[in-house]
Amino acid sequence: MFGDSDAYHFEIYSGSKRREILVDGVFGESDKSTFTIDDFLSRKVLNNNIGYLRIDRFYYPPYLEESFFKFMEETWLAFKQAKVQDVIIDVRTNPGGTDHYWQRGISPYVASKPFPFISKYKIRLTERNLTLGPAKGELGAIVDGPYEPLIPVSGKENQKLPGKAYLLMGPMSYSSTIFVSNGISRC
Repeated sequence: MFGDSDAYHFEIYSGSKRREILVDGVFGESDKSTFTIDDFLSRKVLNNNIGYLRIDRFYYPPYLEESFFKFMEETWLAFKQAKVQDVIIDVRTNPGGTDHYWQRGISPYVASKPFPFISKYKIRLTERNLTLGPAKGELGAIVDGPYEPLIPVSGKENQKLPGKAYLLMGPMSYSSTIFVSNGISRC
């Protein structure tokens, strides 16, 4: 499946029997009171002016999206104020998600120039990625094509760290998390 929905409707056939099943999407209404952004993110300053940032996912329900970007803005500001030189970004348990989280929350703070992160794409068009772009078409359609936009990195020059960003990856690092690796390797 490409993307997520509020719910999935399955019809299962076994011989002449038919069963219907309705399964909630990743973020159902019941999740609203369960999670806070602190369940997925943490930061601290280590010895020798090293910053540590743990990001457990790049997908959040809409009620946490603003909290993610606020946390990231505060993180880079705190690192700058603590005179952090280099940063370790821990995504060992991050299965990926939506690219705009790392594109807006990490890249402007560690990259020195705009960069491509993929050469082509194939996606199912959801309301969310139709809004974010660059793909265009009908809702629900699967489209593919070359990906030419560069990831912008301007606007955070006063919060960029002077040293390097190191990415800790593990066997659970997947999808958008791999794109972070591609991006950081070009910085």
